[in-house]
This record gives sequence, structure tokens and C-alpha cells, in this order.
Amino acid sequence: MNKRKLIFDMDGTLLDTMDWWNNFIKNFHEFDRAKIDESFSPDLVNSSSLSYSVSMLKDYLDEVITDERLAMVIHSFIKEYYGEKNRIKDHVRKALETLEKNGYQMYVATATDYLYAVEGLKKAGIYEHFTKVYTPDKVGYKKHSIGYYEKITQDIGVDAKDCLFFDDASYALDLAQSHGMIGVGVYDDNTSNLNEVKRIADCFIEDFTEIEKLLENLV
Repeated sequence: MNKRKLIFDMDGTLLDTMDWWNNFIKNFHEFDRAKIDESFSPDLVNSSSLSYSVSMLKDYLDEVITDERLAMVIHSFIKEYYGEKNRIKDHVRKALETLEKNGYQMYVATATDYLYAVEGLKKAGIYEHFTKVYTPDKVGYKKHSIGYYEKITQDIGVDAKDCLFFDDASYALDLAQSHGMIGVGVYDDNTSNLNEVKRIADCFIEDFTEIEKLLENLV
């Protein structure tokens, strides 16, 4: 029997980064703009998290700045965050190593743009464990759209029912399960609606030490 494909969210599931995103505006104001990457050319049409950040921050800035210039600042801000420190959550690396040895194919599905996702996964030392990284700017749909999940299973070449989708966000689990995937809720300290995550998910884990037992029970 073919093993189910394992699809993992990144922020709050693999990496301990949600507190930073929850305080995005405050953290942005503290960013040293001397670190701006002047060579970056923003694509505000195809970049999901970057485009969203630009539209969000414009309402909070007391300065006149073009969307393109603001995108350059945000790009440098996000890239530095993911690249400056290993932000992996407890037990994740060991679990991924074991799953890979046991023959599971693993993927990442995140709301964060591809460039930053790869940066964070490489810094955490786990990028090589994944067959592919799916992001809105690559998939063509935001993670809040059912099309995002449909495109992923289509690209992998499997039925949705043969995929386990791990996430700490209730909206993502809801959409993944609506598409037919098995939704696995993951505990994160910064999840505001943990009870909703537990209610929606088909299964729930407190941390990555529980994944092997979970998979055994689903056989």
C-alpha cells in the first residue's frame, strides 16, 4: 500500500514564527532600514504575503512612500527575519528524519512567499526533507482559497484522501478537509482559537513526538 503524502504548514507548525507575524506592524517599525536590499525588484501582482503586507502597512505609516519602495523595505524585513536565526519548533527535525527514513514523501504548504519560506526552512536545516514547497505566489491561489489545496494535490498527483494536512490554523484545516484531505491540527503557543482547531481537525497533536503513533493509528 502506498503511504499517504504528508503536507505541513510552516509558520506555527514547523517553525516558531507566529508571534512575530502577530506583531508584524510593531516589529516592522523597529526594523533598521539601513539593511534594505536595494537590488530587489518587487512583484506586487504575483507575491501574496508581500502584497498583503504592503496593503496592510500603508494604513499604519505616517510617511509618503510608494508601494514599490515599501515592498522593498518589507522584503528586506521578512528575509532578514527568516534568515537570521534557526526558528524550528521542538522535535520537528527528529520527526522529519524518521518519517523520511520510513519512506514518507513530505511537502510544505505555507501562506508565506516562496523566497522567505525556503530561507526559513534552510536556516532550520530541514529544507532537504521536503519534495516541494507550495506557496501562494507559486501556486497561484492564496491559502484562504480552496483552489490552493486543489492545485497542490493535482501537482502531487494524488487523491486528496491520500494526504495528511498538518496546520495550526483552523481556516486552513477547514479548507483542506473540505477538499478531502485528512486534517491534523498542531498545537502552537500563539494559536488564539485552539478549541476551534481541535474541533475542526480530524486529529490533533500537541507536538511532533506524536506523529509516528498518529500514522500507525491511521493505517
